[in-house]
Amino acid sequence: RWLLYREFPRLPEATFYWELPRPFLGNQVGSYGGRLRYTLSYTAGGRGTPLPDADVQITGNDITLVAYLSELRPHEHKGFEVVFREQFWKRPDGQPATREHLLMALADLDEVLIRATHSTDMLSAGITGVSMETAVPNYTSLPRALEVEECRCPPAYQGLSCQDCAAGYTRTGGGLYLGHCTLCECNGHSESCHPETGTCSVRTLL
Repeated sequence: RWLLYREFPRLPEATFYWELPRPFLGNQVGSYGGRLRYTLSYTAGGRGTPLPDADVQITGNDITLVAYLSELRPHEHKGFEVVFREQFWKRPDGQPATREHLLMALADLDEVLIRATHSTDMLSAGITGVSMETAVPNYTSLPRALEVEECRCPPAYQGLSCQDCAAGYTRTGGGLYLGHCTLCECNGHSESCHPETGTCSVRTLL
């Protein structure tokens, strides 16, 4: 089923994006090596010219990466896919993405945007068939996710790529990439805290 938008003539001149909902956000490290797929269509006025903006933009852990795909023509229904591997992504300044940056963004996705504005004279846009491949730990009839690593984590860490703090630990701002995980400092009032903020959990006495 198509999701359509027909109010472009009322909008200011800018590039607008479809924003994917919550199931596509959060910890998506299992999508490394997988594909984001979708189908687009649009109509434009006769005086419109194509725009060169990024087709997909992801943001997570204060890291933004963009991907550029093939051109979409007016009235065309065209399927797209982008692979979550670093060679298909760039930083907004045009520099190539690294594996570390992509994994850091996928570890806590805040935003996944798909371009809706393809012309300087947009009339309508539509999107359908959005899907994102992700690895699961149990067996399925689908192909194996060979590019998703499952690391043996040191005591303070957990997750496929050891990207999360284990129970009883919280993240500090220092260190490379996502920082270090250190013991919660709750002064004996609790054994657990928020893995990102360090806020101690309330312990209920019965």
